[in-house]
Amino acid sequence: MNTINKTMNKTIKLITLGVLFSQSMAVNAATEVNPEHKGRNDYFAKSYQPLCAMPTKVIATASTLDAASQQEFILDKQLGFETKLNAKGETYIQLAIKEWDEKFIVGVTPKVQVTMAGADVLGADIVNLQCEKQNQNQYLTHLNTHEWGSYTLKLTGKPNEAVKVQIITTDM
Repeated sequence: MNTINKTMNKTIKLITLGVLFSQSMAVNAATEVNPEHKGRNDYFAKSYQPLCAMPTKVIATASTLDAASQQEFILDKQLGFETKLNAKGETYIQLAIKEWDEKFIVGVTPKVQVTMAGADVLGADIVNLQCEKQNQNQYLTHLNTHEWGSYTLKLTGKPNEAVKVQIITTDM
């Protein structure tokens, strides 16, 4: 009888630990979606939704900042690419911005960082909740340039990682 009680106590402790562990995993999985993401998704829904289904084309992008100027893309409403980061986990895309005070949203593969010298970052690493129905994960960065001209988008992630980049202009 004593052996049965000890076995039962161990079993109960293991079950309790298992439940606590699974609950902590559920909380950790949900931490990426915070109230700010929810609020931004509600406010920018009309801008975020087209990013979920935006067509992309496969391109080879520049591995260095210097090489980026050899391949410039005109940002006219939207752009969609699939590319690969270099062995350092970087790629560069030069954008021709045609308008003063251009605001745009860059959607990328999760955990890929987006930077652009000369542009203001108005929000970064925002989970696009609008793409849940398409089973597509996407992180968003809001950028604003104040003048027209050439700007280089730098993407940083894992070495040789395949990434999807979708850009849409917005007036918000």
